[in-house]
Amino acid sequence: MNKQKDSYTVVGLMSGTSLDGLDLCACRFTYDKQWKFEIVEAETKVYSSDWENILLKAENCSARELNKIHCEYGKYLGKTVNQFIKKHQLKVDLVSSHGHTIFHQPEDGYTLQIGHGGFICEEVKLTTVVDFRSQDIAVGGQGAPLVPFGEKYLFPEHKHFLNIGGIANLSVHEKDKSIAFDVSAANMVLNYISKKYYNKEYDKGGEIAAKGKTNESLLQQLNSLNYFKKSGPKSLGKEDVFKWMIPILDSSGISAEDQLNTFITHLCNQIEGSIKSVGANKNESILVSGGGAYNHYLIKKLKNRLSIEIPTNEVIDYKEALIFAFLGLYRFLGKKNTLSSVTGAKKAVCAGSIFTP
Repeated sequence: MNKQKDSYTVVGLMSGTSLDGLDLCACRFTYDKQWKFEIVEAETKVYSSDWENILLKAENCSARELNKIHCEYGKYLGKTVNQFIKKHQLKVDLVSSHGHTIFHQPEDGYTLQIGHGGFICEEVKLTTVVDFRSQDIAVGGQGAPLVPFGEKYLFPEHKHFLNIGGIANLSVHEKDKSIAFDVSAANMVLNYISKKYYNKEYDKGGEIAAKGKTNESLLQQLNSLNYFKKSGPKSLGKEDVFKWMIPILDSSGISAEDQLNTFITHLCNQIEGSIKSVGANKNESILVSGGGAYNHYLIKKLKNRLSIEIPTNEVIDYKEALIFAFLGLYRFLGKKNTLSSVTGAKKAVCAGSIFTP
């Protein structure tokens, strides 16, 4: 356990399931009775087509190939962090990397985020924290969501949080308990449809979806999936989405714009239903982050149902990288950094593996 200082600068790394790039966020954390943060510098490094293809296909690789990618991606992350530190002339205490998720199957007792910490560490010559999900699964948890821990301490003025990334997840914090879980797929599916039918990385602002109509038959099929009958804690992996949801959309026989519109209606249904299921006040402000906050059509639909608050662009884009920087700091300090009421674990743990130069 390291003795706590008053201030730390940590670089947090986040690579989401939507594969839109690597988020780097240099954060200054200060402590005076409670934690406060400042985003010093932040940027998104768009993946080259080579890296995008490698990460997209990694789940189907042999064990030998996957381990090679794990190490090479770690080296890539380390070099990218070095460029980021040099560009902004930063003085950094440690690096904290979520990694890129290849598998997440807590029901079967495993998860894998690649980007070997040893290779990151040797590139940056700084203490590096990785692998935040495994230990929570080892004590019976879902290994997700982990972000609510950071929300609780870094955004104490808010109770309700909605992150709309590749997967949408909801967090509700009360004084004595926090509840959080993955609501449904989000940008992962919307981007898939945009890429397949329009060769666009995403539907900018939800413009295409806005031209479509909700197909009630498809909507019912999506809403009837077994995942939505479960109560939290629960979590979704990319492989779940491509196993359950994508085949329904692919076989729907309806136009792409109607698929996009219907999926947004489905997502709004699930978000509103999730708010009700945890007994939260639907009129209380919900802080929205993630790329979905820029989908104007989706946000308009949500605002018709719920009280939505859109924060600064920095928080929208880098909240997850910020919070994984904070989780890494807690691991560095030897403090517990998970919420068992959120993940369903038997106990909270000090999650993450540390590599030192």
